[in-house]
Amino acid sequence: MAGGGVLGTGWRGVGCENGPLRYPHEPMFGNLLGWIISLVILALTTVVMAGFYMAGAYISEPGAVGRNAASYSMQLPLDPRSLATWMSEEQDAIAIYKEAIGEYNARPQAYNIYIEPREIEFAGIRAD
Repeated sequence: MAGGGVLGTGWRGVGCENGPLRYPHEPMFGNLLGWIISLVILALTTVVMAGFYMAGAYISEPGAVGRNAASYSMQLPLDPRSLATWMSEEQDAIAIYKEAIGEYNARPQAYNIYIEPREIEFAGIRAD
């Protein structure tokens, strides 16, 4: 038994404030080396986290590219509006969605084949 003493009297024969202890035990803070190691780990973690915070909070001056960023421009070789001429009129998509839903409801198997589990054979290897 750790601590010795008579059963129920606790460490060094001292009882608990609510009566005798059930088992003899060492005091909770008896592991001084363990507490020192824990404090060192806590201190190192705090220093590292503070370093990360300071490194992230530092705003550096912009370099040559950043200072000239407003002067840069990009020109596409062709106007994107000329490629999508069919998208020139304003329209609500409700009719298109209703048509797609009606198509799905009329032929669900044509679309569910892609979402239902099935056996696949590729290069002579079967995968389920």
